[in-house]
Amino acid sequence: MKRIVAALAGWKGYVAVLMIGLTLGAAGTWKVRDWMAAEAALRQAQADLRGAIRVGERTQQAATITQDVGQAVEAVRAETRVVYRTITERIPVYVTPEIDRDYPVPVGFVRLHDAAAAGGAAPALSDRPGEPADAPSGVPLSAVADTVAGNYAGCADDRARLKGWQDWYTEQRAAWDQAD
Repeated sequence: MKRIVAALAGWKGYVAVLMIGLTLGAAGTWKVRDWMAAEAALRQAQADLRGAIRVGERTQQAATITQDVGQAVEAVRAETRVVYRTITERIPVYVTPEIDRDYPVPVGFVRLHDAAAAGGAAPALSDRPGEPADAPSGVPLSAVADTVAGNYAGCADDRARLKGWQDWYTEQRAAWDQAD
């Protein structure tokens, strides 16, 4: 009996040692797995940081392009305003009150101009009863010159803004393609 008890006690000891070994072995495995997961997370965090830095640099570059093009467009627009303001101020010199009086603007011209300015949204051109196309409209020639100068100023402003958008797109595209 003593032998059986001693054998069982020895067996239990071996089982206990085996259980302790398995527990420590499993804990060691988890530690290696945890270390490997931490290394993978660190690599991912570093890649995310590099990506965020790259996005920040590209965003800054895009903002610089936008600012530079915007300043260039605004400079052209300001110059255009000065030119057309000067032209408008000179109208009385070139279209005097005497010219306004001696050369009346015909009703037909005013109708055509207004229809063109409306872009087709105006009613169809028609002669009103009692108003032939060659009758004086009462619109002075100086007002026509002012309107035409204003229209050209608006057109030049639109052209400057369109060119700015085209330049902005070209520069942004070049920067984007260069970054890839």
